[in-house]
Amino acid sequence: MPFTGNTMKAMHDSVLRLLACARIVSRNIKKPITDTGKLAESLGVSSATMTNWKSRGVSKAGALKAETEIGCRPAFILEGQGDPFSSGMPPLPPGMTPFASLSYPDLYEALVEGVDHPVSFEPMQTVPLISWEQLMCEDPKGALEFRVVMPDESMSPRVRAGAMLYFRSGESPRPGDGVLVRDSTRAVHFREYRAGRPGLWEAHAVNPHYQPMESDRDGLTVLGVLTAVGARWG
Repeated sequence: MPFTGNTMKAMHDSVLRLLACARIVSRNIKKPITDTGKLAESLGVSSATMTNWKSRGVSKAGALKAETEIGCRPAFILEGQGDPFSSGMPPLPPGMTPFASLSYPDLYEALVEGVDHPVSFEPMQTVPLISWEQLMCEDPKGALEFRVVMPDESMSPRVRAGAMLYFRSGESPRPGDGVLVRDSTRAVHFREYRAGRPGLWEAHAVNPHYQPMESDRDGLTVLGVLTAVGARWG
């Protein structure tokens, strides 16, 4: 059945998120998941169950099954929170912006390219690419979303040098978030945000050859919180 404006409006957001993830994961296989019928088949659920999800939302059990079968995180499917995929963001199609910079149905449109539907959307905005040198000199002013290229192996093997990193500025990081930080010498680093001593926080590398940094000792400033990685983890 072709997608129309009414069809999309009738779908619960969690189903749109799940279908979007399924289309990304299956886009290069012989029988890609292109609609909710194929999605139900891939998850081994009945058409009645899918109909129920479209009106009431994906169940918790369904989200857990989707994590097993497709690799998408239940928190993203159910609440739209965090990274879409358990193993990190798959490589994106050329010209496509990361999940976190898109709203629904913008995200859905980006992932259903080629499906015939008469819905028109606002054009997607290009996420600006900012160099490491620029960030050493100035804040990413006016850029709610921005991207940088990972310059080193400090987060290896989770994130390799050369990976495209997407950040959102102006957000308060939580423990476990990836953060872009600048220290008192103006050097910029990509690290994992962790709680430190009372009132303080730390920035840790994955690679043990890089020392942890402390917010007070190293004069750290958070420039952005990670929203997506344009490559697979590890």
